[in-house]
Amino acid sequence: MTAVHKLSELLPLTIKKLGITKRYNSESAIIHWREIVGDKIANHSYPLSVQRDLLLVAVGNPVWGHHLSMMKQDIINKINAFIGDNLIRDIRFQAGYLKDNQNLEHNGEICRNEQKAYHVKLDETEIKIANELVSTISNEELRNKINRIIKKDFTLKKIRLNNKWHKCDQCNTLCPPEDTLCSTCKLNQKQQTRQQIYQLLIENPWLRYSELTNYINASFDAFKEVKERLITALTDDLARDNIDEIKKLTLVMLATGIKPEQITDAVIDNTLKRFRRKKHVSAFRG
Repeated sequence: MTAVHKLSELLPLTIKKLGITKRYNSESAIIHWREIVGDKIANHSYPLSVQRDLLLVAVGNPVWGHHLSMMKQDIINKINAFIGDNLIRDIRFQAGYLKDNQNLEHNGEICRNEQKAYHVKLDETEIKIANELVSTISNEELRNKINRIIKKDFTLKKIRLNNKWHKCDQCNTLCPPEDTLCSTCKLNQKQQTRQQIYQLLIENPWLRYSELTNYINASFDAFKEVKERLITALTDDLARDNIDEIKKLTLVMLATGIKPEQITDAVIDNTLKRFRRKKHVSAFRG
């Protein structure tokens, strides 16, 4: 057999019967990240979670985030080849979210966290469950391989619980003690907030941050990011002369914070001239 086996060749029938194949594949992709991508990439990244077909990966800095983004399809292919299923269709790399536990390694019942060795022993019940799950596999090599994979999964969960990880407030995924939400739920929450900001600014482009907070709970940074993206998109349309009167008015209100009933032709002309003179002007005002 090859050094890296397809997980589909190792997955016991009992796991499939339990109906947890997809979840098991997701966890296995995370557990075997280093084996799949190699030491060089694993030393600068750490897989956080899988949501549907999206893998969220923390990276140490934006440089590595960009570097891995260029390799994304190759990494996706390696993951799917390893698990024997087209589970992962996209990867999102997040710079600055790399935790100390990126170096968490699994080797039987010995794990390393923050370069300190922790000897984690499974109890008799956990060992019995792991053994029962693989009991139907006749091939000894396959049985031992699956048994180790299951024990690695049990061990990872045990380490996290020993470090006071708890269930996410929105799902059952374990998350660090300092957080109330897991990485996936936090990302979803941020995306939902940004979508709400976007919708409010499309409908009311003159809104300032102090006014927007009357409608939703959002950070100033999130508000600034969404507003600047809108301004940039409309500025690009203006530069290409691909903009109608409504979009022009929206751009002016975003840039000035002036309500439609207070806008004059002079304000519109002066604002658009400013954007035309310098395509990448940052006209953000809070």
